[in-house]
Amino acid sequence: MVIEQLINHLPFTEDEIIKRKEVLGLTRRHRQMRKFLSN
Repeated sequence: MVIEQLINHLPFTEDEIIKRKEVLGLTRRHRQMRKFLSN
């Protein structure tokens, strides 16, 4: 979905969506690093 479409469906601003995506990306990357380090 395009960000513009998300804004139409959800009461978020573009900035909030971008921040949320960054947070999701960071947590996902962090989890992968933990798996990698625990091996």
